[in-house]
Amino acid sequence: QVGDELRGATGIVGDAADLRERNSELEQVVAQLTVENLRLREVEAENVRLRSLLQFRDVNPSYTYKGGQVVGRIVANEPTSIVQSILIDIGSNNGIQPGMPVVNERGLVGRVTDVYANAARVLLITDSSSNVNAMMQNTRLRGILRGRAGQAPIMDYLPQDQAILVGDIVVTSGEGGRFPV
Repeated sequence: QVGDELRGATGIVGDAADLRERNSELEQVVAQLTVENLRLREVEAENVRLRSLLQFRDVNPSYTYKGGQVVGRIVANEPTSIVQSILIDIGSNNGIQPGMPVVNERGLVGRVTDVYANAARVLLITDSSSNVNAMMQNTRLRGILRGRAGQAPIMDYLPQDQAILVGDIVVTSGEGGRFPV
């Protein structure tokens, strides 16, 4: 009887060791799946952004896209108190040139100021040195969208006698030839 109990006790110890080993294996699998899950979330978010860009292109067929409708990613965000710009991962090797407008699914982001072989700097429309000929979408009133450091852009030179409502949509006017209509 003592022998049977001793064999049972050693079996329990052996089972505990097997369980610890199995638990360690499962923890490794959980860690791998967690990393894979995070990667898939990033891919899914990118997929949503790319679909939005495709929808933007489909909704705006009149835009002429230079550079072959090149899609780039932001690789550095450089908003300082002096200059608000971003660095994107496409450049002269992709046909990008200084002065080109940069748009996303929501509209104008800015314009290319510096171009390198595989990167470009984009001056954001929120930068205080940025000015864009713009108009109110519904009323067609024209003015200049001016960037302001640390604040939302403001629309200048609108007629004083016209009503502008909160929520009115501002679009580029195409005047000056730098930005699409």
